[in-house]
Amino acid sequence: MLDLPDLPIRRRVASLPPAIRLSEANDLLSLSRTTGYRLARNDQYPCHVLRLGAEYRVRKHELQRLLRIGDVPSGRAAA
Repeated sequence: MLDLPDLPIRRRVASLPPAIRLSEANDLLSLSRTTGYRLARNDQYPCHVLRLGAEYRVRKHELQRLLRIGDVPSGRAAA
C-alpha cells in the first residue's frame, strides 16, 4: 500500500465520482497507460477493477483504501 499524506492528492481523490476511469487511477498511482491496462487485463491491478463492456473503472473507495486516505472535508460546515 502507498502512504500519500499529500493534501492536493487527497483533495483530488475526494472530488472524484464513485467510479473513475482506469486512466485516472493510473495517473494517481503513477502507472503508465500500458502498464495499468496490462495489469487490469491480467487481474493484477493493485485494487479491484470493474469491467463495463470495453471500459475499465476503479471504485473511488478502493482507491482511497489503497492510497491510505479517507474523505477530505470540503471546507463547508455541515447543515
